[in-house]
Amino acid sequence: MEVGGDASRRHHVRFWPTPSGWVLPGDHRVDWLAAGTFDRAVGLSLFTLQVTHKIDADIDVERDHVVSTVEHGVSQARTDVLPHFVAAFHSRNGGGDVVRTDGSLVVVDLTGIPVGQVDEQVDRQVDGQDDDGDRRLVDRRTPPVELVIAGAVSVLKAVVAASVAAPLVLPAVLAAALWVVVLARQAWARVLLMSVCTGEAALLIHRASQFHGGHGSLTSLLHAGASVVVLVTVSSDGARRWVAPRAARQGR
Repeated sequence: MEVGGDASRRHHVRFWPTPSGWVLPGDHRVDWLAAGTFDRAVGLSLFTLQVTHKIDADIDVERDHVVSTVEHGVSQARTDVLPHFVAAFHSRNGGGDVVRTDGSLVVVDLTGIPVGQVDEQVDRQVDGQDDDGDRRLVDRRTPPVELVIAGAVSVLKAVVAASVAAPLVLPAVLAAALWVVVLARQAWARVLLMSVCTGEAALLIHRASQFHGGHGSLTSLLHAGASVVVLVTVSSDGARRWVAPRAARQGR
């Protein structure tokens, strides 16, 4: 299922039929196994160097999206969750993309529902949810506006520092690099970025007070103000929820 008419971004589900008499651990019997991923872009595999789709790391979000699509489209569908079916892990797939999961397995039971009825209801659901589905995807996968502002200011700071204030280049580049890690939903990077911005702003304000006016004072104050902007945006609720563990994001 394409998102926004762009084939590089799509919901992707793979299915494998299970052999007769085959059971999952715990004596759970299913007819099919499925794996859902959100293809966020086209790129090169880190392991094979082949052109392939790059997947979103939070694969549980796509699992829940696929299941909710079926549940909303087929009211008779029954679902059961096998919590911690495998240990939660943070690793890489065969293409080199980072993946995270809570290890839970969802079983969707469509037993007794005529195939034609399922097809018709799911098609109707998919057709009717394009806008809402894209909106949900944006809500859960698109960084909050606060982080976007923080990134723009961080990059601008680094560019300006490189051209007019060489001593400020290192902290500016460090802040920009930490912002990239925050964008990858690493909570520790957000805390460190706030600490860096706080320290930088305090030092620059102190430095400005030593100049008693002039170009040096103005430059220091402008960079201090930019650091404060990054600090405020990164410390916002939106940024905090962005890096929060998945369970905490869902709970809100």
